[in-house]
Amino acid sequence: NGKFYSDNTESIYKNGILLEEKNFTNDRKLRYEKKLIEAQKIHDVKVYEDGIMTYNYKTKINLDPYTAIEAASDISDDYYFTAEVTQFEKGKEKNKASFKNGILEKGKIEVKTYNGYTEYERKGEWVITREFDENKTLNKETKEKVTENMYVIFTEENLLYQEN
Repeated sequence: NGKFYSDNTESIYKNGILLEEKNFTNDRKLRYEKKLIEAQKIHDVKVYEDGIMTYNYKTKINLDPYTAIEAASDISDDYYFTAEVTQFEKGKEKNKASFKNGILEKGKIEVKTYNGYTEYERKGEWVITREFDENKTLNKETKEKVTENMYVIFTEENLLYQEN
């Protein structure tokens, strides 16, 4: 229980459950914040760039501190990233995407990279990945058929720790 500080992150826990978390860039700009909405058993997550919200999503959580700790020690929750994500550009909704266990189920989303951005789009039984440079020139496009044993292509870290 209490408030914890680690690198650029401030976290508040109660009975082993994360109530609130804020992460900052090295120059102390808010990168993301998570807040528990206990009645809905979700974390509401907002991701920012230069003070402007770029993504908003909600992830279901386990409110039983004993099984939550056990599950966290077994495997990272990132590999089970399940959320409805809304992407914003200049304060306006740009894209929506649904993820289940790290796999894009529907929609489209763009994620910044060190040299441009990557766009993920679901079309039928395919996930299309497009890599663009900073001039929005398409450098690479791949198409992967979604299967039951598909490698996880998306984790929560893809949204929380983008290149700025």
